[in-house]
Amino acid sequence: MLTGAPARLGTSVKILALVLVVLLASPAAALAHAALQSASPAADSTNAAAPERIALLFNEPVQLLNLRLIDAAGQDRSPASAPEVRDEQVLWPLPDRLPDGRYLVSWRVASLDGHIIGGTFTFAIGAASTRGMPAIKVADETHWPALALHAAARLFLLFAIGTALFRLLLAPLALAPMLRRATRWLAGGGLAALILFVVAEGALRAGLPIGDTFSMESVRAALGASNTVLRGAAAIGLLLLAIGSGRIVQWLGVACALAGMADSGHVLAVLPMGVGHGLMILHGLAAALWIGAIVPLRTALARDAGPETLALFRRFQSLGALAVAVMLASGIVLAWLLLPRLADLWQSDYGLRLCAKLAAVAVMLAIAGTNRLWLTRRALAGSAQLRGLLRAVLGLDLIAAILAMVLAVGLSIGPPPAPSVEHAIADDSYSATLSLEPGRIGDNRLVIALRSKAGAPIDPKEVELRLSAPGIETIARKAAQIADGRYEVRDLPLWVAGPWQIEIGLLIDDFTKKQLRTELTLTR
Repeated sequence: MLTGAPARLGTSVKILALVLVVLLASPAAALAHAALQSASPAADSTNAAAPERIALLFNEPVQLLNLRLIDAAGQDRSPASAPEVRDEQVLWPLPDRLPDGRYLVSWRVASLDGHIIGGTFTFAIGAASTRGMPAIKVADETHWPALALHAAARLFLLFAIGTALFRLLLAPLALAPMLRRATRWLAGGGLAALILFVVAEGALRAGLPIGDTFSMESVRAALGASNTVLRGAAAIGLLLLAIGSGRIVQWLGVACALAGMADSGHVLAVLPMGVGHGLMILHGLAAALWIGAIVPLRTALARDAGPETLALFRRFQSLGALAVAVMLASGIVLAWLLLPRLADLWQSDYGLRLCAKLAAVAVMLAIAGTNRLWLTRRALAGSAQLRGLLRAVLGLDLIAAILAMVLAVGLSIGPPPAPSVEHAIADDSYSATLSLEPGRIGDNRLVIALRSKAGAPIDPKEVELRLSAPGIETIARKAAQIADGRYEVRDLPLWVAGPWQIEIGLLIDDFTKKQLRTELTLTR
């Protein structure tokens, strides 16, 4: 039987708390965001006549938080009429004619997954010059303390759910009181971290400094977020786990807390409403079942290494194997949805961050396999030295789990790579593969892969890109080399739907110049 050895669960929980304190004190990444595709009037443009409206086009539906029009003298020229939001488009009529001069548009929106971005762009009317005026500037509106709170809330949430599920599904009666106390402590910490994160994000939504987190304006902005219901469900679930005592209340708390796992995520902008939420909840449930069992298992091993603990480990291994399979399957689906190409896994910043998370998960899988196939049975039937080794390995597993969850939050540093339009052109000597991201109207990134007829990469002295469309003058840009035979041009203002003529000029050497021509049709 599991009897009165010193309680180790409290110590393990305190270790977790210490890790979370370190997380809160460390820099964290910025949350992900939607992207501004185009603006009218165009950024840095000079317009002969005053525009009748301001129009912003984003890559996904947005919630408008703030929009202002400022002239060069610093005067607020914002019209009294409210802007109109049509899914991904924001239209703002300008009833009064603007005088000639320079103007700044300042905007702030929330994307489908709840993240906030802001930006500015400038334009001129009449003879006013835009020279020296900044181009479109997208500023990340997330502050490191807010994201650290997000990571802490997510950690507490997963461990509270996992500990509660372990107690409800697996734990013997002797461990139940200690697991109940641990669940109460974790749920209380998670509720506090969640509240702090929500109001801190509210300050960002309202455009306030992080020091104004607890102002009424921050609270009102937080309550206006599109994911308020899901975060409210998470808060209710954590509250029930913290104060509830009966099994029914605990199960209800687990269900509500799990709903909060779907409050954010890039996949919410990819899948239909409800499907993305369900996938996020399933992924979170599997992670909680696996990760939440680590500390209780270490505690059971420290209390008693007898037959009952061996039976407990065996019961968990059956459930844990199912949780691992579901977590890996859902994770693969998420990665497949968010990475347009397999090469994005190592060629994009998002893919590299995902690889870091996968490395932590791989460590956890290696530990789980070692424990299941070799260490657990021998440790529980053998020497105290092997039991100590098993506890140390489980401690390493806990560290890897925490690292994996923090890296999962870190995926929101930036959005996944956008899908691209691939197009190949060639002449009798050279070929070029064009990758246009996102491959629709708006600002685009063009990557050009150049090869000789034999298939080897070539590096001309100069690569020039020229684009034109009906009614659009030629846009000429020099391409920058990013690798052998690979060149890129960023921020191409391809804001018009229809056919675009593309001409690539290759200065092979001082005496040889080649032209490759093609046509691409862009749509919304």
